[in-house]
Parts: sequence; structure tokens; C-alpha cells
Amino acid sequence: MRQFKQEIQVLSQLRHPNILQYYGSEIVEDQLNVYLEYAHHGSIDKYIKERLGTLTESVVRTFTYDIVTGLASLHVNNSIHGDLKGANLFVDASGIVRLADFGIAKHHESRSCCRHVEFGTYYY
Repeated sequence: MRQFKQEIQVLSQLRHPNILQYYGSEIVEDQLNVYLEYAHHGSIDKYIKERLGTLTESVVRTFTYDIVTGLASLHVNNSIHGDLKGANLFVDASGIVRLADFGIAKHHESRSCCRHVEFGTYYY
């Protein structure tokens, strides 16, 4: 529950076209419901599998630009995603990639936070 609360805190402060929008959350009985923007195509993992692993160079270039733009926005705000991988990148109906899953994201008061990271999914 602590990790979910941290994720909600980070998400509630983020507003960017390449970050999945957080709309709110509530606890109903023993369940935490988190309301996020709908990403029509699902994760990039799913998107690529549905296309049998083939993407045009143009799509790869656009996706890469969207990912880097979203990350730059985080870094300007002294935050680090920490778990960047295909399952945490979503494609909306317009084909825009949006960063999601901020469960282990870190926010720091100073810009020095982004120099050395010792958390997250190391294989990614």
C-alpha cells in the first residue's frame, strides 16, 4: 500500500502529454482503485506483439521521441522513473507514447538526483 501511495503522489504532480494522466483514486472496501487515462493500444510490448515485431522506422522514431520527451519532463522536475520498459510505456489512440507505472519513481529536491541511480529494473 505504501508503494501505491508513493505512486499516486508522484502521478498527481505530473502533467505532460507523454505521461499517462492520473485522474484520481479511492479505496472501496479493501480495494484501491486508481483512475488513469485510457491508452487505446495498451503497452508498447502488446503493440509490437500485435504487429508481429515489425514497426516502421518512422514509428520507432516517433515512439523514441515521445519516450525521451516524457523522460526529459520528469528529469526537469527532479524525478526519475526507475522502471522504464515496454510494459510501462503505453500507446494512446493517436499513437502517442505515454510513460506509466511510477511505483518506484523517485523525486528529489535537487538536480543531483539524476546523476547516479541505484534502483529500478536493471535489465532495462
